[in-house]
Amino acid sequence: QSGEIVFPTELDGHTISGISNNAFLGNRLIVSVTIPSTYNLIGENAFKNCENLKNVNLPLDLVNVQKNAFANCTLTKVKVGKLCSLGNIQESGILKNTKEVEVISGVESIKDECFANCTNITRISLPNSVTSIGSKAFFKCTSLQNINIPNTIKDFKESVLNGCLNLVNFNFDGEV
Repeated sequence: QSGEIVFPTELDGHTISGISNNAFLGNRLIVSVTIPSTYNLIGENAFKNCENLKNVNLPLDLVNVQKNAFANCTLTKVKVGKLCSLGNIQESGILKNTKEVEVISGVESIKDECFANCTNITRISLPNSVTSIGSKAFFKCTSLQNINIPNTIKDFKESVLNGCLNLVNFNFDGEV
């Protein structure tokens, strides 16, 4: 068993569009999860306490990730889409222990305080599709060491990187 789950889009001729509440609560065998682009919901506590879950790949348009869906997981890397353009990414618990975040292509904005106080993140990758970064988007990401801001940024709000005390690699080629 590899512990990797790639969720199906269909089962016995029925379309699957989400993961229900408590679906994998406390499952210790899961190490990696890939959610298909057809899914529109990850329920409350769906992966809570999956202590060996290390990698999560969310599709671009998935924005309904409910409270504590990924709470108490030891995530190493997360690929996230438009969820970071909304305000509920923190409630999902997906960022609590995550070390590396990759925002996938197609995301145009990073919400105010989206990654604020995510003290375990060391690296954030932003795609060229991002044109706006909200106020305090990475505020007090005290472990953040590496971030590359694409030259497509047109709107860079105040205090975006305030409190990022360990930032050693910051690249920005754009004009704001």
